[in-house]
Amino acid sequence: MAVDTYFSYLRMSMVQKKKSLLMFALLILFVQCVGCMSESQISFHRYKGLGDRAERTGDWTGAYDAYLHAAESAKVGYLGPAYESDALYNLGRMNRLLGKLDESEDVLKRCLEIDEKLRGADGLQVGYTLVELAATYLAAKKHEEGVLLLERLQPMIGQYNVKGQMRAFIKRMYVEYAKELSARGMVQKTLQFEKVARSLD
Repeated sequence: MAVDTYFSYLRMSMVQKKKSLLMFALLILFVQCVGCMSESQISFHRYKGLGDRAERTGDWTGAYDAYLHAAESAKVGYLGPAYESDALYNLGRMNRLLGKLDESEDVLKRCLEIDEKLRGADGLQVGYTLVELAATYLAAKKHEEGVLLLERLQPMIGQYNVKGQMRAFIKRMYVEYAKELSARGMVQKTLQFEKVARSLD
């Protein structure tokens, strides 16, 4: 059987031989890529886990480094938009906590763009990214931009009906922005934001 296959190969035209070799090379490349994707996924989850543990202990620098490696794994491994969004969201948060506000803004904007395409304009994860970006704007004293984000978030508030850290964080953003609006004499918007904050008790 092997001899028959060998002589069949010899009878092929040069074009056929080239096509066969090309298909074989593509198959090898595909198998290698599948292996790389698996390695990248393992790397992503390993670094994300390290980042989560560092964050829980308040080690923002360690968490930032780990999340940065996770983001690189997602990008290099072509893991797709869901992985990239997850990595950018965590990286953006750490940038804010480390005071790297320009970097945080850039990263979270990229994350938001991916989220909107992936999950729709009012998806649950979109809301998370909106409030994180609003927190960055608050720290950077870009209050007008932050107010616009929280106004956009307001119709989506019902999705965050489970009490926990994120719900408390969203409430804190509305409270802090209400203070800024009050200081500027913007009574109606202040009352609007205070009402949203109370609804999150």
